[in-house]
Amino acid sequence: GLHANEHLVSVYPDLVKLCLDGPLEKLNQTRFTQQALVFMSLLGYNALIANGIKPDCVAGLSLGEYTACHAAGVFTEDEVLAIAKSRGRWMEEAVAGIDSKMVAIIGESEDTIQEAIQYAQAIAYVAISNYNCPGQIVIAGYRNAVDTVVAILQEKGVRRIIELQVSGPFHTLLLASVEAKLANLFDSIPFKPLQVNLISNLSGKECTDEKIKQNLIQQVSHPVQFTQTIATLREKGITTIVEIGPKTVLSGFVKKAQWDVECFHVEDLNSLQETLTGLKGDTHA
Repeated sequence: GLHANEHLVSVYPDLVKLCLDGPLEKLNQTRFTQQALVFMSLLGYNALIANGIKPDCVAGLSLGEYTACHAAGVFTEDEVLAIAKSRGRWMEEAVAGIDSKMVAIIGESEDTIQEAIQYAQAIAYVAISNYNCPGQIVIAGYRNAVDTVVAILQEKGVRRIIELQVSGPFHTLLLASVEAKLANLFDSIPFKPLQVNLISNLSGKECTDEKIKQNLIQQVSHPVQFTQTIATLREKGITTIVEIGPKTVLSGFVKKAQWDVECFHVEDLNSLQETLTGLKGDTHA
């Protein structure tokens, strides 16, 4: 299915080079990361479509929601890459100069985390940014406030706290300035009607045509409801999930939800081949 990507590869040689050769310092800058991730996801998606694999439902975590919107027919490839470029740059600019931190807290209740957050808010802003899966909540904000939450939770005996390698306190109100910029950009892009069911990050529920624009605008500064997204997919009776993009983080979240669903992934030719073999003509992915 390589011919399916001829357009992308010929029109975006710089992105091909960045994805293949880096350098890593450049790839790790949000303004480049976002476009590169969407580009790679489009390549994987096109390869699946070229092999007759069509989704009944699409969802993505954070930036992944944009590729999901493309898969649902809302944006063209060129539109979604242009959005990713601007969104990445604006997010990077919004957090420049903020000494921030994001940490994942494993195996603790939301109530306990919120209590610690309320206490730490006296120092500086901190909030829940992601509900990734049952038992995994991410908090983000100013470093000293995040560290205070971590210290409180450690006193309570919470052991598993993982600092995330990100460049800003994403999905919190510290990104609120990006909302107006996205709204402005979206005014110049025709949002096309959904062709496939789309689950929203903002609600974790199915999205309607009327809500997509507002959901994407607010998504940048509100928590990602991926735990609820998984629950919604489960309620819909989805039997197979194909994760598109580098690594298998989302499949990991799905497994932690104790949901016995078949998971495949596409990030290179090997994983594509394994997925196609595994699906064996089962097009209900």
